[in-house]
Amino acid sequence: MNLLCKKPTKMSFLEFSGIKPRIAYLANNLGAKALELTRDDQLLRFQMRNGKKAIFSKSKEGEILALGEAQKMLDILKSADDKRTDKQKLMDRDGCSCVYCGIELTLRTATVEHVIPQSHGGTNELYNLALSCSDCNERVGNLPPAQKLIVAREHLLMAI
Repeated sequence: MNLLCKKPTKMSFLEFSGIKPRIAYLANNLGAKALELTRDDQLLRFQMRNGKKAIFSKSKEGEILALGEAQKMLDILKSADDKRTDKQKLMDRDGCSCVYCGIELTLRTATVEHVIPQSHGGTNELYNLALSCSDCNERVGNLPPAQKLIVAREHLLMAI
């Protein structure tokens, strides 16, 4: 098995130090088994459930290299960070309630709603995103924005 068939992901030692506990936590949640380090340049080494290895090592230049499944682990962490960041930015901008029904939301209960659905050409830019509860997000689905406003208005009228 050649771990170097893809170009390794590089990061600074400082970046790595900041996410090392999260990598270990993620590995545990993914059912990975920690392995003994077999070389001096290795910092973390796991065997994933699929039998592939995730290796974090230090290059001669001092950069941290993510090899094999380690790149996928970093992608998972980055994706989680991106989502959490968008939710926090939306909460800072719009408050902590569902755009449709007004129910109080937390980072855990909030879902990111596309005002203009991606299926209608909407983007993932913050100007096209709002927070909603999962029930409302499912209810409006891929409706065009005008119909979403009607759903929100009806919900508000029923609450009066």
